[in-house]
Amino acid sequence: LLPRAPRVPALNPSPPFPQTTIMAVEFDGGVVVGSDSRVSAGEAVVNRVFDKLAPLHERIYCALSGSAADAQAIADMVHYQLELHSYKYKE
Repeated sequence: LLPRAPRVPALNPSPPFPQTTIMAVEFDGGVVVGSDSRVSAGEAVVNRVFDKLAPLHERIYCALSGSAADAQAIADMVHYQLELHSYKYKE
């Protein structure tokens, strides 16, 4: 007979920390996009009403997650570039 493997103690996982939830559903007439509105820092929710869907152009949105300030800065830069593109090509 082979010796028994030692028992591994049960892990005590910590409760999940707040995370971003973003989803999109496509239908015949377009797409519906939604998200939660919480902003967290570690395990603490620091803002319960943050719009995580940033409009970039007329029908283009950016879903923000991760560092709120960084995500918003990137969305702002893309929005600016799309506006320039629109003016240049009259779209």
